[in-house]
Amino acid sequence: MTSRIIQKALAKHCAMAVTKAIKEEMDGCLFSVLVDECRDISVKEQMAVVVRFLSKKGETMETFLGIKHVPDTTSTSLKKALLEVFAKHGLLVARLRGQGYDGASNMRGEFNGLQKLIRDENPHAFYIHCFAHQLQLIVVAVSRCCKGVEDFFRLCDHDCQSQQFILTLSRIESMWDAVIEVLGIVEDDVRVPCRAGGLVHQMETFSFVFILKMMLKLLRMTNDLYLLLQKKDQNVVQAMSLVMDVRTRLIN
Repeated sequence: MTSRIIQKALAKHCAMAVTKAIKEEMDGCLFSVLVDECRDISVKEQMAVVVRFLSKKGETMETFLGIKHVPDTTSTSLKKALLEVFAKHGLLVARLRGQGYDGASNMRGEFNGLQKLIRDENPHAFYIHCFAHQLQLIVVAVSRCCKGVEDFFRLCDHDCQSQQFILTLSRIESMWDAVIEVLGIVEDDVRVPCRAGGLVHQMETFSFVFILKMMLKLLRMTNDLYLLLQKKDQNVVQAMSLVMDVRTRLIN
């Protein structure tokens, strides 16, 4: 049981049993596919495939089907790999009704992306981009289109994620006097090589304070929507309603 060969054989047969059970549960039903691609520890490109379908009891099932290594991440290679996964498990492209990808350009491209190549074979395989991911991409794109906002993000903390960044800004706002005081102390300490003096100067400008207040207001609105869109019981109609509500709030 400690043999690597035996362990791999056991894992292989377990995987075969699981995929067989998934295939029997699907029983030729309509389904959607969720795909993501990344590099493994050996720096090989691989594609993870998940299927979503209604069980015989009418319950929504979302199960991991397998991982497929791909020579590269061009849309043509991804399509070939995906069709090979379908063929291996007896799934027909004609039964495919939904596609969900990670939003990378080679997968969602309008004309040459994977979703377009699949829809060329089956026009009913509609592509749905995750609403939460769309929102995240929009916020990032908007922040980069304005040099002042981009500099502001870089100055505060360029490594923060969305929720962490809101927390960072909230702390700067609520502890403003203490932050300025500490930076001043650090600046006066000759033992600590830093640029605290420059940070204080930038933070006390009208531009920094204005962007701080504005981004807190915007990020709080979009963050609430971002969290709501990730709820498991969310449906498309509710999601669109939430998107339109936040859009109206932003315009007003």
